[in-house]
Amino acid sequence: MNPCKSNNDSGYTLYTVLIILTAIAILLPLTFKHTSFTRKQTVAYTNRAQARFLAESGLTRAEYFLNGGDGHSMDWETERFEESFGDYGKNILKSRKFGLFSRIESQGIRQKATFTISGLFGRDVPAILKPSLTLTGHVGGLILHEGSSIEGQIVLHHGDIYRKRRGRPLADYQKRLITRESQDLPFDSVLIPQLVSDLNKTHITLLSYGNVLNGNLSDNNLREYALKTDTIVVLGDCHIDNAEIENKLIVLSGTLSINDKAAVEGSQFFAEKIIINGGHINGSLFFSSTKTMLNGGYLNSQFFGQDTISSAKEVKYGPMAIITCIRSRLKDSTITGGIYFDDGTSFKGTVIGYVDNTAKQSSLGPAVVFGKGSNVSAVIITNHDLDIKQVQIKGHVWARTIMTHYNGSSFINYLINSTISKPDNECFFPLLGALPARIRGARLPDKSNYEHRETP
Repeated sequence: MNPCKSNNDSGYTLYTVLIILTAIAILLPLTFKHTSFTRKQTVAYTNRAQARFLAESGLTRAEYFLNGGDGHSMDWETERFEESFGDYGKNILKSRKFGLFSRIESQGIRQKATFTISGLFGRDVPAILKPSLTLTGHVGGLILHEGSSIEGQIVLHHGDIYRKRRGRPLADYQKRLITRESQDLPFDSVLIPQLVSDLNKTHITLLSYGNVLNGNLSDNNLREYALKTDTIVVLGDCHIDNAEIENKLIVLSGTLSINDKAAVEGSQFFAEKIIINGGHINGSLFFSSTKTMLNGGYLNSQFFGQDTISSAKEVKYGPMAIITCIRSRLKDSTITGGIYFDDGTSFKGTVIGYVDNTAKQSSLGPAVVFGKGSNVSAVIITNHDLDIKQVQIKGHVWARTIMTHYNGSSFINYLINSTISKPDNECFFPLLGALPARIRGARLPDKSNYEHRETP
C-alpha cells in the first residue's frame, strides 16, 4: 500500500469535513434568524387579525348603544368609550352625529397592533313607515287614475280608493286600506328644522375661524392646504376638478363646484351655493344656505339646503343618499325651498321636504316634485304636498297630499299613470323614528389600515 496515497486521502477527507462545517456555521445562524423573523411575522399578523376582531366587536357594541342599549338612544355620542378585555386587548369607540347618520370609529388594540374601522350608521325603515303610502291631509279618498296601482298597505285620513271620482270603491284595496289620523311626519317634527338650523349656525361660526383664507381655491392650492390641515375655511369660492378629498372639513363664504374627475370621501362642505357637475362623492355631507344644483356624478352622500335643491337626470345616486330641504318664508315674503327632480330621474335613498309654519300660511306649490318618467327606489317624506305623475316608486311615501297637474288642471290625491310598490331591497334609513331599530352600517375606507399601523 502506498503511504503517500493514504495521506492524500486523509487530507482530502479533512478538507471536505472542514468545508461542510464551515457551511453549517454560516447557514445555521441564518436559519435561526429566518425562523425568528418568520415567528415574529406570524405573531404580528396574528395580533393584527385579533386587533381587527376587537374593532369589529366595537362596532357591535356601538350598534347596541344606538338601539337603546344601556339606557342610550340613537342620539348616542361619545369622544371616547374604552372597553378592556384583560390581557387580550382593548377597544376604543368614538361616535358623533353626521347629518342624519352617526359616524363611528372603532379602534381595536392588541399588544402593539391597531386596526381602525369607521363608518356611517343608519337604521331600517321604522314601523310607522311600513305602509307603501300614507297621506296625512284631511282630503278624503284617493283616485288611481290611468292604470295606477299601489302594492301594500295604504293609510288615509278618511275616504276610500277609487278608479274615478264618482266610481265605486275598489274592493281589492279595501283589505289594505287603513283609516286613521296621522301626524305631520313619521318622527319628531322638530328634528329636521333643528338640524338644518344647527348646520347653518355651524357654517356662520366656522367662517370666523382663526386661520381663514382669502381668495378662491382650486385643485393645486387645495391639495397644498389639505396636506397641512383637516379644516379649510375660505372667504371665497372652491372649484374641485380632479382632486381627491378625504376626511376634510371645507367651509366657504361663496360657491362650491365639483366636477367630473373629483373624488370625495367622508368629508363635510359648507357653502353659500353648491353646484355638483360630476365626480364620485361618497359618505360626505353638504350644506348650502342658498341653492344646491346636482347636475351629475355618483352621489352617495347627504345634502341639506335652506333653499331650492334641484337634481338632473344625469345624476346616479347611492343607497345612503339623503336630500333634505327646508321651505320657509323670508322677511320680504319670498318663499324659498323645495326639492325638484328632472324628468327621467333615477333616484335611490331618502328625500325629506319640510315646510315650516310661516310658509304653510302662504299659497305655494308642492314641497317635493318628481318629473315625468322618474324611477325611484326611496323613502319620500314631506309634511306638505308631493307632485308625482308617470312615476314608478319602489319604497314608502309619506305626504300631506299628492298634488298633480294634468291637462291644464290641478288634482289633489290623484295618482296618474304611476305605481308605488314594495322596495326590492331594504332602505338605508336615517337615524329617525322610534325604537327598536335594526342598526345598519356602511364602512368608509381607512387607508391607515392598509399598512396596519403599530402603536408606539
